[in-house]
Amino acid sequence: MPPTDSLLSLESTVCDLGRYHLQVEVGLSCAEIWPILNQYPKLPGVVLLRQGQWYGMIPRLPLMELMLRSHLEGNLKTLTLAIAHSYHPQMPLCMAAETPILTAAQQALRRSLPDQSAPIVVQESTGDYSLLDAHELNVAHWQLRGIEVQSRYERTQIHMIRHDKMANLGRLVDGVAHEILDPVGFIWGNLSHIADYTEQLLQVVAAYRQQGALLPEMGLDEEELDYLQQDLPKAIASTQTGAKRLKNLASSLQNFCHMDEVYPKPADLHEALDSLVLLVNSRLNGEVHLTRTYGHLPPLTCHIGQLNQVFITLLLQFVDELLSDVAHRSVAANLATALPSQAIAPPMPDISITTQVLSPSDRHQPTWTSREQDSFEAWIQATAHAQAIAPSAQRWISIQVSRNGAPWTAAQHQELANALASDRWHQPLALSHRMIAAHGGCLRWRSPHRDGVGAAFEVLLPLV
Repeated sequence: MPPTDSLLSLESTVCDLGRYHLQVEVGLSCAEIWPILNQYPKLPGVVLLRQGQWYGMIPRLPLMELMLRSHLEGNLKTLTLAIAHSYHPQMPLCMAAETPILTAAQQALRRSLPDQSAPIVVQESTGDYSLLDAHELNVAHWQLRGIEVQSRYERTQIHMIRHDKMANLGRLVDGVAHEILDPVGFIWGNLSHIADYTEQLLQVVAAYRQQGALLPEMGLDEEELDYLQQDLPKAIASTQTGAKRLKNLASSLQNFCHMDEVYPKPADLHEALDSLVLLVNSRLNGEVHLTRTYGHLPPLTCHIGQLNQVFITLLLQFVDELLSDVAHRSVAANLATALPSQAIAPPMPDISITTQVLSPSDRHQPTWTSREQDSFEAWIQATAHAQAIAPSAQRWISIQVSRNGAPWTAAQHQELANALASDRWHQPLALSHRMIAAHGGCLRWRSPHRDGVGAAFEVLLPLV
């Protein structure tokens, strides 16, 4: 049968292409096949069967040459397909109809040069055999290559537009934070002077009160004046606290939105983590406790903007999990008709950030999982080679983000592995993995984390 046109996609398989179905018994005479080949000039060959079972395949060109020579010699009627096959006994390329077109084309291109034009045998789902023209497969292959290039171009365009949008948003937020910092700086700078002036004025008022000459002129009684003297310093201190929080928040926002330079620069990871914690606090709503345990870390030469994005992704992952758990427990408590008096209250949801410098003896931790878990030692060797040092002398920085609560289920483990294995840019964890890998580091995780509960991420960055 002639090939049929169909719309192809990158997921198209061989069964989406036109195939030729001609299966005959090997005992058949070539003279009986001659009219069929003349009727279908595009038929690429003949599939041979013996008692309904696979026997072989003869391409059209060798078969036609053999039949023409036999016709000239006058023995075409005695020439059987079995004899014709003995002149061309090579094993053809066979594949299932569900084989992707791109895979089929790669297999076809691996054949020797004389066999490049030979048809491909396709085994149908019914068990029958059909033939796929090599030229038809090559045309489909180049069509899909064009689709793949176009798709990659469109993804690149979308990524560039998204990157440009985020860059513009970052510059906008950075500008807004700068505009906030200017007046806050004025307020913060003047509040200390106002506090000093207020203290001096209160001292003057206290001196006048000792003389008893000020009260009739001010129209204030003793209680009002005492309250004023006590509350005014508190109001100024409260204003200073609010201005300081606003200044820290604007500074954290400015640091987070700061665009990285072309080359990495030394950065303080603890300062970056503190800024991110300040931004994440708005999501905690007092329902999640966050603790920090910092070791002594030297400045790390890195793109701090990229690492900020990694850390905020890991923090928000655990914040969402704990807040979801809190919401489920709240609903369960509201639906419960009675709670046992001896029931133990669940622990306060907690996220912990721990930093430290790991020595070579700390690298063997089999409970951790990573995308590179099968080649973790190879990763250590590669990073040590990049630093031009021996693996035994290598050190790296560990930033561990962990939570308490229920451990991940098997489905969550698989979902996490799929997210990290994805090459799509819209996957936050996959993007985080790429950023860590670009720094020569590794992202690992485990659950349960401690005492059969919780979960943890660990970012390992080589210390140069």
